[in-house]
Amino acid sequence: MSNNSNYNLKPLLDNIRRETTLHDLIVRLTSRYPHVYLVGGAVRDFLLSRDYKDYDLVIEKADKKEVYDYISSLPGKLVDIQSRNFGVFKYRPPNSKMIIDIALPRVDVYQQYFLGHANVTTVTHKDLSIIDDLSRRDFTINSLAIDLSSEKLIDPFGGQKDLKNKIIRAVGDPYERLVKEDPTRMLRALRFACQLNFDIDLDTYKTIKKHQDQIARKFTIKDQAGKSQTQTRVAVEMLAAEFLKGFDAYPEKMIELLDDTKIYRSILTPELISAWEGLKTTEQPPDFHAEGNVWNHTILGLQNLKKLTNNSIGLPKTTSINLKLAVLLHDFGKVSTFVLQDNNYTYYNHPEVSSELSRKFISHLKLTSPFAKQDKLYIDRKKVAFLVARHMLPFNVKATEIKERKIIKYFLEDENLGLELLQLAYIDANSALKAGNKPPNFHSIIQFLHRIQEVKNKLVIPLSALELSVIKRELSKKKYIRLFSQEYVEILYEKIANNQIPNDQDIHCLHEILNQLAKQKRNNPARPILTKLISKKTPYPISGDLIKKLFQQNKKYFSQNLPDSQYAIISDSLNNLHGGKIIGVLKEMFLQDRLDNPTFYNQNNPSLTNKTFKSYLSQKIIDYFSSL
Repeated sequence: MSNNSNYNLKPLLDNIRRETTLHDLIVRLTSRYPHVYLVGGAVRDFLLSRDYKDYDLVIEKADKKEVYDYISSLPGKLVDIQSRNFGVFKYRPPNSKMIIDIALPRVDVYQQYFLGHANVTTVTHKDLSIIDDLSRRDFTINSLAIDLSSEKLIDPFGGQKDLKNKIIRAVGDPYERLVKEDPTRMLRALRFACQLNFDIDLDTYKTIKKHQDQIARKFTIKDQAGKSQTQTRVAVEMLAAEFLKGFDAYPEKMIELLDDTKIYRSILTPELISAWEGLKTTEQPPDFHAEGNVWNHTILGLQNLKKLTNNSIGLPKTTSINLKLAVLLHDFGKVSTFVLQDNNYTYYNHPEVSSELSRKFISHLKLTSPFAKQDKLYIDRKKVAFLVARHMLPFNVKATEIKERKIIKYFLEDENLGLELLQLAYIDANSALKAGNKPPNFHSIIQFLHRIQEVKNKLVIPLSALELSVIKRELSKKKYIRLFSQEYVEILYEKIANNQIPNDQDIHCLHEILNQLAKQKRNNPARPILTKLISKKTPYPISGDLIKKLFQQNKKYFSQNLPDSQYAIISDSLNNLHGGKIIGVLKEMFLQDRLDNPTFYNQNNPSLTNKTFKSYLSQKIIDYFSSL
């Protein structure tokens, strides 16, 4: 065991002192218990000069009940009753969202190896040491602790050295840690290798490659009622979380590690395994794909995601997890559709086939389940499938010839998604290497960006410089940064400044800001501007609900001016919960009318409180039915 640190711990300790609630807790604990340690990711990430926010504490040589009674007496609240059974107390200080784990040293006792978490008992008692606790952890870089009394680093397994050499190494025998105890750690090794850009220790890596099949190994246990249940050693939700964390951090490395270790064979269906392996044998025309087969093209695409950061053609510079997954899956369908005849390479309908495979990939791995919708790692299956299905659109259709309503459908109904489609096309173009080292051609993507802006200019009037300054001043207030986060507030303002149509999350936040302003006694100049922004939420000027209200309020007018057969259509729509087909038809009609008469729609508030607008809409409906 080493207590010698090559690192200056003062910045971490100073940061703890600045975290008033945390520091007050540590002062209380160390004055009562002489052996309190900071452990876990905060120590590792501090030593790597990475951001850290979660603080886990371990108290040595203390009685569990006495610790529980003491923490319960402190201001604040203990949460998560279940964890107390394992000697872990989740403490939330008063007036704080921070949750601090306070634990006693623990060891894991396996009733039987090679099973799941249900067969592990976590034991804690006052005679266990911090070394006992650190020895149960997965990797050496995670088995570090700081004694908060002596302010020394505790490093019993060489974690400092592995951090310096950028190595992921199992604590003790990798077979014990990763195979007998918990094969989830195999995936965690890959995830940490990607998040930290580390290599995996050779013995640890050999163990993963040799025993990767343990991830999917099934076993049977009996529940409390005596019924047999079949379980998999690694729950698919845990697998999904580890995959997404690693893939988001370093996409191509995660895929290459899954491939080299053959873990993909343990986690995918036979159909998806066939597609994965087929990428390596599916060739592409050398004049347009000098990079070679589809596997090379896919890996190059994942590598080229970073090129969006410095793109100069007007695309967003950030990359979402959905875009990254679409890059991985966009050509899976080429494997089964590939035909080579007379030196002619074809992959008919491969975007549609790839899209269906993307749905199966996401569903089988349950990639939609580990993270909440507001989390950056949340996977939206429909969005990924859309991106994959339409990824050839910017190359197959001329932007100048595509109809305005198609531009709206693919690029403006969800503007972020539309821009991600162009980002995918940009990555695809960058990753299709031309013979003779010819540079990629982005002309069609640039044309689409111009065409989208043309159509959007008809739909949305940009805010004036004065209005933008009012919104910027309002959004910069600390209460909104606390409510939404600094990063999101900055993204929201950038969208507003770029005249983007807000998505559902943006609309929710704008409504929340309006609610905050409504509590104020004085009129805030931001209120009418925010109301205007919310009205941009869809390119469709008239919603289905608004059309139904129009039908309801003007039943007499329509009955007098329409034949019975046509008025019956309106009556049926009022009795239909979703409005029926006619609602969709009229929404499209009003959208086209908005494109043909943008000035009228931009100058009139599209609501039924506006009599001029209401009359106009009614007459348009009469004209529509008259034309039938």
